[in-house]
Amino acid sequence: MKTLTCKDLDPTLACDYKATGMDETEVMQNMMTHAREAHADKVGGLTDEQMTDMMTPHIKDEAAM
Repeated sequence: MKTLTCKDLDPTLACDYKATGMDETEVMQNMMTHAREAHADKVGGLTDEQMTDMMTPHIKDEAAM
């Protein structure tokens, strides 16, 4: 299981959302949907590619935790 939280991306956010998925693609899809709905002010001007570049390094493997 892979995970990514809003706080992984920006520790100052008061958002506890945690995207999960079996692979990075699923996590990215879940996080992008959430980010566009809940954080449009922060990601509104970003392309999918920019969001992917920003988020991918922060995806964690729960098995390794």
